[in-house]
Amino acid sequence: MEEQKCECGCCSFSTKHKFAIVLIAVVGLVLILSLALCRDKNEVDDNYTMTVSADGEVVANPDIAVITIGVNTGEKMKVDEVVAENTAKINAIIKALKDGKVAEKDIKTISYNLYPVYDYTDIAGRTLKGYELDQQLQIKIRDMENIGGIIGIATSNGANQVSDVSFTIDDPEKLKAEARDLAIAKAKEKAKSIARTSGIDLGKLVNVYENESGYVAYDSNAMLSSKAVSGYGMGGAETVAPTIATGDTKITINVSLTYKVK
Repeated sequence: MEEQKCECGCCSFSTKHKFAIVLIAVVGLVLILSLALCRDKNEVDDNYTMTVSADGEVVANPDIAVITIGVNTGEKMKVDEVVAENTAKINAIIKALKDGKVAEKDIKTISYNLYPVYDYTDIAGRTLKGYELDQQLQIKIRDMENIGGIIGIATSNGANQVSDVSFTIDDPEKLKAEARDLAIAKAKEKAKSIARTSGIDLGKLVNVYENESGYVAYDSNAMLSSKAVSGYGMGGAETVAPTIATGDTKITINVSLTYKVK
């Protein structure tokens, strides 16, 4: 069969050459489309993940109590008078607390405020009534059976302010580790359960995120007890010690696990 050639002479390729070029172009296009589809599929697979979350919770009895004890002395006309009276009471409280087995390192002054007090009338306007001094101590109590006794000691020696009672764990890291282990185990089991139910296959664990939270649950209402604490009051007098309910300290760790899905 004779090859067909362009009679005008402007075409230099034979029919076979033209067919080969078209075939190569078609094959190339098919390869490009196939590679694009494979790439898209791989991208979808790489981005297909599942994230599950779970909480791990550990409850323990607190071993540290922190309270704020203060002395407010007011309306002395001279600054040195109000300072002397307030200082004498604070020093007596600190000494009595140390005698009551509170370590010096656990007693800290957290505020000291001296300020004038004024009276206002239409006739005289503003007149000085005197001076007030407010001093606050933060007390850390490690003997949890003696919280009420420590409060009783402080009030019997001149403290007229008690506030901000809170409870905590001195070293919470062990409890946090236990809560974290529980959270991870629960999250893994949750992921397996979802996979079994849905029919998907779990792949590699690619991310772990931890969110820590903790709170203290306790009865904040102190109740007066009939038990008296003797020997620590001013002049050795007995004082009634309040009963403080410490409740439980709860530490919660939330963990999120992200898996690849096959």
